[in-house]
Amino acid sequence: MSLISIITPAYNAGNYIAETIESVLAQTYQNWELIIVDDGSTDNTADIVKSYLTDARIQYFYQKNGKQGKARNLAISHSKGTYLAFLDADDLWIPKKMQLQMQVIQTHNVDVVFSQGWLFSENINSKLKDFNAPIGLQV
Repeated sequence: MSLISIITPAYNAGNYIAETIESVLAQTYQNWELIIVDDGSTDNTADIVKSYLTDARIQYFYQKNGKQGKARNLAISHSKGTYLAFLDADDLWIPKKMQLQMQVIQTHNVDVVFSQGWLFSENINSKLKDFNAPIGLQV
């Protein structure tokens, strides 16, 4: 079972980061590491993330604000996985996301997998936009 390194830059993500982490913890595919880089947050992002560090798969790094690209690069430099997955600090994954994507990678020998996405308002039941990802291989 391949290790997946989940790369999560975070800046003032206190309102969302717990739900983001919970969506990773709920994954049916369990061989992952979550690398969160706090990009100079001034809110309670650090306190929330640190409360999850009892799970050895979760790592936290702080850097002065350098923007999202620098935060992603720092996380990648600490990654140990065979695969990288990108998850922003205000995004959520459905529980089978990594399992389904790993099945596609293994079955079809592909290098890149992406998935459908939706934009929600503050109320997760209120879908504002469907990104209508083009279908290549459908699972």
